[in-house]
Formats: sequence, structure tokens, C-alpha cells
Amino acid sequence: MDRSVVLNASGIESRSQAERRPSPPSMDRLLDTIANTHRRRVIRCLFEREGPIAFERLVAIVAEEVGDETDAVDEDDHETARIALHHSHLPKLVDRGVVALDHDAETVEPGPQLPTVANCLDALERARDENR
Repeated sequence: MDRSVVLNASGIESRSQAERRPSPPSMDRLLDTIANTHRRRVIRCLFEREGPIAFERLVAIVAEEVGDETDAVDEDDHETARIALHHSHLPKLVDRGVVALDHDAETVEPGPQLPTVANCLDALERARDENR
């Protein structure tokens, strides 16, 4: 493997490091990724934690957000969140490199695209808040 260096705006890195860095997502893919409330909550949660979170804890966090809409969180909210995360939202976030799953430890952890997606989400939320 070619170990020559590449100079970029953030400094010097080896060519192999540059090749491993994920390419940024397209704008359509990025916006689709953050289009759902559950996915936005997962993104915010993992970005703020900067580390893995137990799947069941993530279910509870998402269920609480759903419960806030009805002022009561019950087992149905947890089951709805669990199913939605397991079958829809986490697979999409994994596919897009935003999160990674550790099935053995039953945890969800940050993926290589998490900072890019979280920063985009943060910028959109700031812009929304400034225009209120």
C-alpha cells in the first residue's frame, strides 16, 4: 500500500488514512437521513454522548420523546419505539454510516458519518430557531 502523505486543510495524514475516511453523503441522502424524528433523536443522543449506548436505553429515550406528545409514556410507546428502531431507523442509520451496532453487547455506537450528520442537523436547527 502506498504510504505517501497527503496534505489537506486539517494537516498531514497518510494516504491510507485519507482512503479510509468516509466520503460525505449527498445532500438528498443527508436530508433523508434526518427527516425522521426518531432518527434525529438517535443522532443527537449519540453525538452528545460521544460513545456507545445500550439499545434498550435508546428505546427509552425515543419512547419518552413520543410520550411527550401524549403526556404519558407506557409500554406501548416502548414497544413501538423498539420495533421502529430495530426494523427501520437503525438499519437506515447503519447503512449510511451514522451508527454501528454491536449485536453481542446490544449497543448502538457512533459511526464515521455521525459528526457530519449531527453538525448538519445542528445547523438546520440553529437556522430554524433564528428565524422564529
